[in-house]
Amino acid sequence: DYFPRCSIDDPNLNNCLLKAFNTVRPYVKKGVEEIGILPFEPLVLPTFNLSQENLAVNYTLTAWNFTIRGIDNYNVKEINYNPQTLTFSAKMKFDALPFYSMYEVSGRLLHIPLEGKGFVSTTFLGPINATIRIEGELVEVDGVEYYNTTNIKVTEIIKDMEITVEGLFEGDEELGRITNHLLNLFSAEIMQAVTPALEQLAEEMLMRFMKSFTGSIPIEGKGFLSAAFLEPINTTIRIQGELVEVDGVEYYNTTNIKVTESIKDMEITIEGLFEGDEKLGKLHTAEELEKSDYKAKDTNSETEGSDQDEDEAKYEN
Repeated sequence: DYFPRCSIDDPNLNNCLLKAFNTVRPYVKKGVEEIGILPFEPLVLPTFNLSQENLAVNYTLTAWNFTIRGIDNYNVKEINYNPQTLTFSAKMKFDALPFYSMYEVSGRLLHIPLEGKGFVSTTFLGPINATIRIEGELVEVDGVEYYNTTNIKVTEIIKDMEITVEGLFEGDEELGRITNHLLNLFSAEIMQAVTPALEQLAEEMLMRFMKSFTGSIPIEGKGFLSAAFLEPINTTIRIQGELVEVDGVEYYNTTNIKVTESIKDMEITIEGLFEGDEKLGKLHTAEELEKSDYKAKDTNSETEGSDQDEDEAKYEN
């Protein structure tokens, strides 16, 4: 009810997925409690840890009540799905992403020492470009196949940021002012250095979303069929067997089964017929066929009525 269905055999699958991403935007923003999708506007993370140790940066950060806005305001520029490898890839673009959080940090960014605990407000400046690759597998639950995400790789291009950090160096105002000045002066270089950690955080966030999103939506093949065999249904079953002895104990071994069924009628609905042609799909009774503009053309003049070869029936408009 929430999301459009896309058949993996649809030749226009990528266009369907692109439409689906735009359709889910309001649900991404507000969340869908019934299927476990949390609101993304704003997106609030109770707590997380980030750490890096290399020549450019060396720090440990703990954040809580992390709140970021604007994630729902995305633009999907390209999306592709490979049904053979079950792999999605997408190119997305975001405007500026502001966020704020409580934090505790120890270490350095470039040559700038950081030590403190307090409040941080940051804006990643747009445009922000992201490439996302999602790998998965099909799992069956109660006879229905679902897409299970197994790996996510995110690549981000964030060119610059604006940042204000409170509570540095036990509240030393002068050191705090100088540090904030340096953080913004070298913001582009810092942004480049910490991007790998942000990509990892994005992968964890996206994995949580994909687990709730795809875990609630069945994967469809070439179409969807629902049918009901109408009562009464009479069945005769004939089972033949033989006795076999195992360790001195005789067992009944079934050798043949014959089932005869009497099903007089049914009701059926099929989606995805004739590559999605809605008009042809509706012609499911002889009466509707006669009323339509479509005519059955007999390609064999010697064949008529119920003996007509269905493979030779042609529909013309």
